Amino acid sequence: MKIFDTIYYGKIMTICFVIVFTITDTSALTLSESKHLLSRTGFGGSLSEIKPLLPLNRQQAIELLLNGIQTRPQKSPSDNITNIPSNMARLKQAGPGEKKRFRMAQRKRALELQAWWLDEMLRTHSPLTEKMVLFWHNHFVSAIRKVKFSSLMYRQQLLFRQYGLGNYGSLLKGIIRDPAMILYLDGQKNKKDHPNENFARELLELFTLGEGHYTEKDIKEVARAFTGWSVNRKTGKFQFRKRQHDWGEKVFLGKKGFLNGDDIINIILSNSASSQWITKKLWLEFISDKPDPEKIKRWANEFQQSDFEIKPLLRRILNSDDFWAEENRGQMIKSPVELLVGLLRFFEIKKMNTQLLAQATRSLGQTLFNPPNVKGWVGGISWITSATLIKRQQLVSQFARGKGMRKANISVSVIEEVLKELRHFSKNNKIIESLFLVIPANIVTTESDLELAIADWLNDPVYQLK
Repeated sequence: MKIFDTIYYGKIMTICFVIVFTITDTSALTLSESKHLLSRTGFGGSLSEIKPLLPLNRQQAIELLLNGIQTRPQKSPSDNITNIPSNMARLKQAGPGEKKRFRMAQRKRALELQAWWLDEMLRTHSPLTEKMVLFWHNHFVSAIRKVKFSSLMYRQQLLFRQYGLGNYGSLLKGIIRDPAMILYLDGQKNKKDHPNENFARELLELFTLGEGHYTEKDIKEVARAFTGWSVNRKTGKFQFRKRQHDWGEKVFLGKKGFLNGDDIINIILSNSASSQWITKKLWLEFISDKPDPEKIKRWANEFQQSDFEIKPLLRRILNSDDFWAEENRGQMIKSPVELLVGLLRFFEIKKMNTQLLAQATRSLGQTLFNPPNVKGWVGGISWITSATLIKRQQLVSQFARGKGMRKANISVSVIEEVLKELRHFSKNNKIIESLFLVIPANIVTTESDLELAIADWLNDPVYQLK
């Protein structure tokens, strides 16, 4: 499937364009630093995105990104996706034929939802916003294959947008009432006579504390505290069913009382393990796969003292020497979404069939709104298998050799002159290396050669890293 064949390459010469700046501020970002910052906080940078950062120092560039955070999507998906089902309960009584039609419709809506989010990633002026939404989507995991309703997954994502760089406590109290989460982790089955521990276990193990900071008894007490927290099948909204709630006394992490769900969250937040758990996850996301325990502890303490404001914690991470250290750059493998969205954004291509793009990310192992299990996508080296590596190479080659390239009508003589200048310039500084532009030694003399040059660059192992 040549999914990139329909892409228009009006700006293909971006790859061959070098911007030379005279920067008097010795603390200003280098090209390499700018690209590193944009790669870790988004999907990499096009030259037009890198240019505004170059006169800035690290702190100024980070503030520019943090101040651009958006709490609402740029464009809402269709009503077909966003509308809450009029009566979710009807599905239980539906016959085989109606259930089959429902499943087919939901698969179509799921693809539309995935395409909508990819379109947001392509068009956004704040890639950091999408990066944080993706981070929380892979932390507080839910999957549409079990939730079934795309509208509920969309509303969960709105929650991540609202609090993704806001208050962690507010995000937690939102997620425990989130209908998609409740359905995914069987909260609707959690009743006083038969407590269901699925949500309680994942809340402690994966979402807030991590293994070793609670007991099996704590899990049981948390399950009791959340009995009766359910979803109204007629409205698709959160509902507290008083008759199904266990009103008895409970003991959680040494705290005793007639605890409910909010009480559980407050106790979790008062435990230092919670702030350390999130701080460590953010380190792994933005810095490296080797967290520094002492720094994690110190930053987590600051996070807790700030009343769990996420933006100051991320500011601390991005301004740290660890984030900027040479040994931590270009060491993380791009996820399928980062790889393909970053590729399109580099060429400033914002219009394409995002349903085909969604199918492409799925073929590489990442289906948005459908993580593989409650642990989410593991990431790292797990993105690269013998099968997915071949598919990655095939997709980027299709990109470079698609029909759109042949429609670009770029003058061969212009290409040749630009490449000559690039090679001459790259002998004296590292600007080409900084942009990861890998140009063959021979001069490009045909459009086909240009396609090969770009394909070589995209298939270089370095391009798979961030």
